[in-house]
Amino acid sequence: MAEGVHPERLRQLAREGARLTAQHLAALSVSRRRAVLVATVLDTAVRLTDDAVGLFDRLMGRVFLRAERREEAALIRDRRAINDKIRLLARLGDALIAAKDSGSDPIAAVGRVIAWEDLAASIAEAKRLVRTDGPDRAAIVARGHAVVRAVGPRLFDSLTFRSLPASARVLAGIETLRRYYASGRRSWPKDAALGFVPRTWRATVMSKDGIDRRAYEVCLFDELRSRLRAGDVWVEGSRQYRAIEDQLLPKALFAAMREAGPLPVAVSGTARDYLEKRSALLARRMDEVANKATRSKLEEVLYRTLPAVRITDLMADVDRWTGFSEAFTHLHTGLPADERRIVMTAVLADATNLGLTRMADACSVASYRQLAWTTGWHLREETYRRALARIVDGQQAQPLARLFGAGFSSSSDGQHFHVGGPGEAVGAVNRHHGREPTVGFYTHITDRYAPFHTAVLTGSAGEAAHVIDGLLYHEADLDLAVHHTDGGGVSDHVFGLAHILGFRFAPRIPNIGDRKLHVMDKPERWSALGSLIGGRNRRRADRSALG
Repeated sequence: MAEGVHPERLRQLAREGARLTAQHLAALSVSRRRAVLVATVLDTAVRLTDDAVGLFDRLMGRVFLRAERREEAALIRDRRAINDKIRLLARLGDALIAAKDSGSDPIAAVGRVIAWEDLAASIAEAKRLVRTDGPDRAAIVARGHAVVRAVGPRLFDSLTFRSLPASARVLAGIETLRRYYASGRRSWPKDAALGFVPRTWRATVMSKDGIDRRAYEVCLFDELRSRLRAGDVWVEGSRQYRAIEDQLLPKALFAAMREAGPLPVAVSGTARDYLEKRSALLARRMDEVANKATRSKLEEVLYRTLPAVRITDLMADVDRWTGFSEAFTHLHTGLPADERRIVMTAVLADATNLGLTRMADACSVASYRQLAWTTGWHLREETYRRALARIVDGQQAQPLARLFGAGFSSSSDGQHFHVGGPGEAVGAVNRHHGREPTVGFYTHITDRYAPFHTAVLTGSAGEAAHVIDGLLYHEADLDLAVHHTDGGGVSDHVFGLAHILGFRFAPRIPNIGDRKLHVMDKPERWSALGSLIGGRNRRRADRSALG
């Protein structure tokens, strides 16, 4: 239906449709009204699909989180009994070692520490306290199956899943459950797919009495969640969980671009030239580091790093210098707001999380209705991006900013904030930030301390997937060459894409002491770096496929 229409144009029409009332729609021409309605329906379908998969992801995460909390509560409840058993073990050990050293009767030594009847009771209690290593999957199934059973049939009726060949077993399991749900029978299918069941789940799913139906369902949904996150399984009609192939250039278009001339990337267009150049560069850098290591002269780079002002005065001054409020244009007319102070008040309410109602009560600039109208028509992701670009460009042009950096490098990192109340439903749990739902903000900043791109993430989302977006999809006048991240932004994909696009990716690599270099020549060439070299890469490129 939308074939041939640019995706950005569709999104713009959908944003209009989300804000237009029935009266506004009636005032449009027939062709434009239909275009807006179609774009809105298509965008809503995609958004609802993403929301459904995201809700499923959070529900499964909470099933396992609650199991962990129960384990922790049980451990706290039994800590006194566990300590008693440890103390008894220590006393018995001391008695047995002393008996061995003196040559006395070890049985009598045990009897002097504890009566045999009490020892038998203590051993029985210790057996009760023993828990499995890792999650108690039987308990997870017992408590989490109700959630899975309520969500599963609706999920499979509404969504169509596809996968890479390596994850076809998960699709076979989905088909098994789909047929089982559709049949309405209580009997379990005899040909149920089991190839997706990982080793850690086998004992729970496949008992001596056959397949545990409830464990099978929970295991499948756990695997489906993992494969969706990895991109091995995708959902038709989704934007966030679409196939990796759909995010790339079509093969025919890529072939035409390659035939027409040099590709718009910062590397050679053929695998042979690319590997030769990178091999030579790697050898040259290895020589440099090896020479410095033998002379013990590796460089050490050290980096070290305003009066109080009212936020409203600061915003007014910055707007006077940069005109950023003019970037908040009307969605339909494309014109800036008539009253800049109302725009900045709405932005301040958004930034401080104060909300429009309390902001209207706290100031006399605008009423709630004025703030709500301005927010709905003027404050959008793209207008925020344009306003931020104006501020960044103004800051970069200041002579003082040059003292902090040359303006050619940037870095990015994430911040996580706990959410509560109504916001708890949209948050997700990140193990690195506690056991409560959080939401994240991933920000790119220049070496002159200008934040030029921010992405809002769910608490469980990875940061590496947003590194390249920040470098490409900003509207500031920046000429970036080097980008830094912490360990959360590191992945092989980011290294490869940054290099192809002409950026030098220089992250802080986690556990770098445990990693090894793989060189393209004989490792003996750099004997001084022998402890850092893990082996030699053999160049095996498919010339017909890569050029």
